[in-house]
Amino acid sequence: MDSSVVEKQPQGPEYELPPWHRMFEREYLLPIVFYFAIWRCGAYYAQRNCWNGYEVSAFTRYRLRNLTVCLFHAAFTAISTLVFMAVYPDVMFHDTIHWWSDRCAHIFLASLAYFLHDQYDMVLNEWTPRMVELFLHHTLTIFVYCVQLSTKKFQPYAFWAIMMEVNSVFLHVRAVMMMSGWKNIYPKTFQTIRALNLLTFLVFRFGVQSWQIWWIMENRFNMHYFYFCVGYYGGIVFLCINTILFARILYSDGYLCKRKSLNKSNTDMAIQQLNEPLLSSWPPDSPEKQRNGRRSSRKSTSKSD
Repeated sequence: MDSSVVEKQPQGPEYELPPWHRMFEREYLLPIVFYFAIWRCGAYYAQRNCWNGYEVSAFTRYRLRNLTVCLFHAAFTAISTLVFMAVYPDVMFHDTIHWWSDRCAHIFLASLAYFLHDQYDMVLNEWTPRMVELFLHHTLTIFVYCVQLSTKKFQPYAFWAIMMEVNSVFLHVRAVMMMSGWKNIYPKTFQTIRALNLLTFLVFRFGVQSWQIWWIMENRFNMHYFYFCVGYYGGIVFLCINTILFARILYSDGYLCKRKSLNKSNTDMAIQQLNEPLLSSWPPDSPEKQRNGRRSSRKSTSKSD
């Protein structure tokens, strides 16, 4: 064997493990803190000014306010990825690994800060089965964001991922209309939103994820095995999550089974079961309120005697 012939080894960050320490450097840490504060301010504004005049339970009012912030995040990321797709279509399809922009990175930093905010908000206010599912989704999303931010690679691939937020816009509007009762006030608008939700779910969730899984299989030898696992197995996990979500939507809309009627009482009962907290009451009563309640019960008992 000729010793002068040396096999060329692949080089570049895409062939190395992510430098996780970069996420704790000033370049990323300060913007994350800044955007997190913005989302917290938005949630505070929604708490003080949104959905105050509606006769709903305290927990449903919290969910409506939370969904309002979710809707702003979905609209922000959806518009960003559609604009990027329109401006850089060749990059989305043909330079999915190496293309990078520091300005575009702030879209993902702001989105990452939103998921951190939403997790914090759920810990403070929401103890439901839904919280566990969302925590898993948010944690996986934050992990995927950190992979592309720390390596400064795969940014167009990440834009493909957040394209699913196009469907989230209609998904959140549908949920808001159901919880607030707007679906009964604007039935035609609700039917349109429901149809657009199903259509965009098929295109921007199942369609996009199918392309991502195909792309990662085609380019598995152009990156470290770690990134292939993140793209392939992570894509399978998100595909399972979205399949379960899609089945729930089809059932709620009456497509999976024959339902006698999807009237107001049935829908309200479904919403109540979805939002039922694990705790018996939400929010918990203060100690002073509990003491006053015990005193009033004692008085009523003594009067009956």
